[in-house]
Amino acid sequence: LGSFASAYNNATTGAGELASSFFVGTSRTTLAVNSALTDGTSALKSMAASDVSDALLDSTRSFSADGLTLTNTTYSTLVTSSLTGFQQAASNIATLSTTADGSRTYLQEKLTNETAVNTDNELVSLVNYQNAYAASAHVMSVIQELFQTLQNLL
Repeated sequence: LGSFASAYNNATTGAGELASSFFVGTSRTTLAVNSALTDGTSALKSMAASDVSDALLDSTRSFSADGLTLTNTTYSTLVTSSLTGFQQAASNIATLSTTADGSRTYLQEKLTNETAVNTDNELVSLVNYQNAYAASAHVMSVIQELFQTLQNLL
């Protein structure tokens, strides 16, 4: 069996049907369906259906690209394998994202605990220090009065 392209191109072409080049483009990033088909200028070859179907179901294909290598497989298996690879990659990325979020939260909390100022606690401490200073100042003033009184008595 031939490829999809040869199965389509070798089929008999009827009036108004696209003779060849079902797909256009020079790489996987520019691959597209021929615009004559998408804009309605031409129709699909009706005589190509059986041969194209057989070519798509042919299980002797080999594919190798971007870390995916398949041998003795069909186009359907290629698509399934590609989607499975994408799902695995998405799952890995989701797991890494969750781990990174957890690490970020932990480190952010640790930094906050080490460097942040709790204004409520600091205000309570400031009031306590102020009261202690006022009490100490009052004690000093009483002691100074006592010394003054003792000095006057002598």
